[in-house]
Amino acid sequence: MQSMELVSITLIKPAKYNPRAISESAFQGLCESLRKFGMPQPLVVNSRSGTLVSGHQRLKAAQAIGWADVPVVYVDLEPAAEKALNVTLNNRSIAGDFTEALNVILDDIERDLGADFMASLRLDDMRIPEVSFDEPEEKKEPEEREADMATCPNCGVVI
Repeated sequence: MQSMELVSITLIKPAKYNPRAISESAFQGLCESLRKFGMPQPLVVNSRSGTLVSGHQRLKAAQAIGWADVPVVYVDLEPAAEKALNVTLNNRSIAGDFTEALNVILDDIERDLGADFMASLRLDDMRIPEVSFDEPEEKKEPEEREADMATCPNCGVVI
C-alpha cells in the first residue's frame, strides 16, 4: 500500500514523454478546481526514477496558482511499466462514460452553487443531450399521422 506525502513542487520531475496536453480554457478550469477543492487526487511519482507518472497538468496548475507543496503517492516501477501506467491512467477506453444521470447532478450543482460556479469549472459544457427515438409528430408526413390514428367503433371519435 502506498502512502501519500506532501512534497515540494521543486522536487517533482515531469516525464519528458508525457503525451497529454490541455487547452488554455481547460487549464484555467483546472486551476479553479484546485482553488476550490484542493488536490484530493495526489500526483503519482515513480520512486525509482523520480519521474512524475500522473498529474502533469495538476502540477502545472499548482505551480501557476503558487502552491509550494503537492500531495504525492510513490510507486515502484520499471521504466516500461512507468510509461504504461502513465498512459493507462488517462486511457479513455477504460474510463467509462457519464450517463444521463449526470444532468440531474449538474442541475443540483447549478441550483445550489450558481451558474458562475458551473462556468468557472467548465461544468456547464458537460450536459448529456437527451436522446429521443420517436419522430416528432410535426415531422411525420400527413399519411403517416393518419396511419397512427384510429376511430372508435362505438362512438366514431378519432384517437
